[in-house]
Amino acid sequence: MKTIILTLGILTMASSAALADGLSDAKRGFAAAQAGNYDEAVYFSSLAIHSGELKPKTLSIAYNNRGFSQDRLGRGDRALRDYSLAIQVDPNFAVAFNNRGYALNELGEYRLALSDFDRAIKIRPEYADAFNNRGIARTHLGANQFAIADYTRAIELKPNLYQAYNNRGYARFNEGEFDAAARDLKVSLERRSTNGFTMLWYYLARHRAGAADAEADLRRQTSGAIDPATWQGAVIGLFLGDVSVAELKRAAGSDDPNVRLEQECELYFYLGQYHLLRGDVAAAEAALNRAIETGVRDFTEYAGAIAELKRLEMTNLENGKKLQ
Repeated sequence: MKTIILTLGILTMASSAALADGLSDAKRGFAAAQAGNYDEAVYFSSLAIHSGELKPKTLSIAYNNRGFSQDRLGRGDRALRDYSLAIQVDPNFAVAFNNRGYALNELGEYRLALSDFDRAIKIRPEYADAFNNRGIARTHLGANQFAIADYTRAIELKPNLYQAYNNRGYARFNEGEFDAAARDLKVSLERRSTNGFTMLWYYLARHRAGAADAEADLRRQTSGAIDPATWQGAVIGLFLGDVSVAELKRAAGSDDPNVRLEQECELYFYLGQYHLLRGDVAAAEAALNRAIETGVRDFTEYAGAIAELKRLEMTNLENGKKLQ
């Protein structure tokens, strides 16, 4: 799942009678993007860009806003191009650097993304969203402690940024800080998130921190909120004893090959967690390795599987056993 949550931004422009037509189109593009009408936003932003009437600052904003809409339409390559054009016009445009880093994160180009977030933060040292997004890149690169520091700074700057609590919870889980992970995920769930997998990670963190009521709390939290007939519901059902391992594997058989691969990454990560909770380390290791073999690098479960295997390897080495 892409439950690690990125943040990006669009910007509006000041009025100017001298730039009536181009600026009017730019504003219409902005309004359409805010309303979620991204094709319309691309159309009007393009009109504004090609009008030849926009001053450099406004032109860079129009490129940024078109890039935002392209990103929302799943056109990552076009979004990258627009953000780069915005930066070319205005090299001190922190939002465009953040957004280009966002697009690079979505493409799994985490090291390149780090450079953009670094630049955004250098330009705007109190840019909470850029700290959150840099934390995501660091999480996927396995630098969880640095990621936790970034998420913490994002929260300090923007206390209502629930995404940073959510993301810090995953990073803390990956570091084995289960109590702290549960606290962060609880805040995320209370403030906004209704994602079934976030509920499941909260359960896993609480269970591994020793909470006796973790399973009962998961059932209470998901009852009426998560449809048991959905994929998320089936995964949750495994931990509640409502779905067998065989049934869960059958539920992961989407006709879409991309969705099926993503589901396999999730399937084997959660099977790894399921086996760990039951003390079957060998089965857990096998499942976690299967999750990594899917190559779905932009999913939380992929990063989680790597972190879990590293933790198991350290435990095995301390016990005199080396993983094969």
